Amino acid sequence: MFASSVVIRNENDEILLVREADPRVYGKLNLPGGHAEEGESPVDTACREVHEEVGLDIQPSGLLGIYRHAGGGLNYVFLARADEGTEPVPAPEDILSAEWYSVSEILALPENQFFRYRKLRAILGDLQANRHFPCDIIRDIPPESWEN
Repeated sequence: MFASSVVIRNENDEILLVREADPRVYGKLNLPGGHAEEGESPVDTACREVHEEVGLDIQPSGLLGIYRHAGGGLNYVFLARADEGTEPVPAPEDILSAEWYSVSEILALPENQFFRYRKLRAILGDLQANRHFPCDIIRDIPPESWEN
């Protein structure tokens, strides 16, 4: 399986980060997102996870990249904008808080504040380089007759 995350920016170009409630990474900053459900596309996963975690309805505008963790897991990272004046509402069972940060503020924080710091640094580097792709670069292919 895979996970999808979203770099959500507000009208000030700040990025939304969440503090995780999961005991394994309690209090660590992360992008909103999570793992796919059976049969779900990467874009659908991103939209569902953002809605579940912070109550925002987003429409991804592009794919920033696909990042592979040392353990082999894939994380699709999308770009989106929050509607002006819309504030995230953290789901208390998953998220302790939702906070807006500038890129420079994120980079100034200590590594131990983050879940997967190296991945976030790579994502921010791609964001600053304006490296992204259209969402339709990801194509769903119907199953072959023998796959059913």
